Amino acid sequence: MQVQDRNSICNIFPHIFYTVNRVALPEWFLDNRTACHNLMLVYGGRAEFTCNGTAKPAAAGDLFYFKPGDYRTAHTFADCPMKSFAVDFTYICPTFFDGTWQSREPALPFSFQQHLAEPYLMDRLTTLFFQMNETALSVPDPSDRQVREIFTQILLLLFQAVQRRPYDFSAAQKVETVIHYMTRHFTEPLTLAQLAACVQISESYLGKIFKTVTGKSPVDYLIGIRISRAKVLLKEGMSVSEASRKAGFSDIYYFSRTFKKREGLSPSAFAAL
Repeated sequence: MQVQDRNSICNIFPHIFYTVNRVALPEWFLDNRTACHNLMLVYGGRAEFTCNGTAKPAAAGDLFYFKPGDYRTAHTFADCPMKSFAVDFTYICPTFFDGTWQSREPALPFSFQQHLAEPYLMDRLTTLFFQMNETALSVPDPSDRQVREIFTQILLLLFQAVQRRPYDFSAAQKVETVIHYMTRHFTEPLTLAQLAACVQISESYLGKIFKTVTGKSPVDYLIGIRISRAKVLLKEGMSVSEASRKAGFSDIYYFSRTFKKREGLSPSAFAAL
């Protein structure tokens, strides 16, 4: 995958058509050509999948990916029915490049089958898939914002898992805890020392693992959270100074410079769109 595609795929914006937590009946099978992208994560039982004539056995921890146009078949076994999550989706990756926004669709970094052996990774993915399916059942549109946000977390976690070897998921768990802390306290004047203390590690080690997991420093990630919140507030009609303050920025001039650098336009211009 080229560097530009690798960077743009982190901005993925999925549209979900269908998601399910499937406990397969003994007679369950698939025999069709996929119309969109499909991911299936097996968390129990057994099955066999084929993609364009290539057959693979399926067991807990196996992730299967089908591209649009792939011909697939699948069946389970009556003595050990498969349990899996599945999601059908399309996507775009908005990218700000050379002064303009571009809509890209880089190839996803998945093969037909990949085995996810790391216990933390499987536990986290299973939790997120459960959350996504429960949320999807409570809304009329499977591509509701809440469902899409959870699926985006799933995709980003999978991108990290399949693109980086070796990968320290213990470190990822610490980073996830710090990010959760950021999202609850981003309006406060947070310091790197505070963030490191919430997972009981040194500031230097936090900086190292945070960069490895997210590709950003803790401070840069925190600024991103604040900018995202400011964008919501600006669209709700709040003034630039008020949006800046409520998003956690103490200096409106710093906020304005940072906003323009990241978004390509000033806060007031963004609000007027």
